[in-house]
Amino acid sequence: LLSNLTSIQRSHVRLEWIRVGYPSLPPSADFTIYGNTTMLYLKGVSEEDEGQYRCMATTVNAIAADDATLTISSSASQSSCLLTLLITTLVPKTIYS
Repeated sequence: LLSNLTSIQRSHVRLEWIRVGYPSLPPSADFTIYGNTTMLYLKGVSEEDEGQYRCMATTVNAIAADDATLTISSSASQSSCLLTLLITTLVPKTIYS
């Protein structure tokens, strides 16, 4: 369901962030790509934003995915956080084909 994903198409690789178990990312979510690293930035986080986030890299032949778990302490509420995952096409953590 592409309408529920934040995604970018870059030279034959599609990168997407999803929040596992939710229809969409939090409204403040934004992500950028630097080389082989993709970063998800969440502003004004709260305990409601806790959970598992997944980055997926899709090519014509395969899908690689990696997860990051966000845990919020009460003192971190209303601050920002950055989830960074290295996506490599050579040795992805999970491959679907």
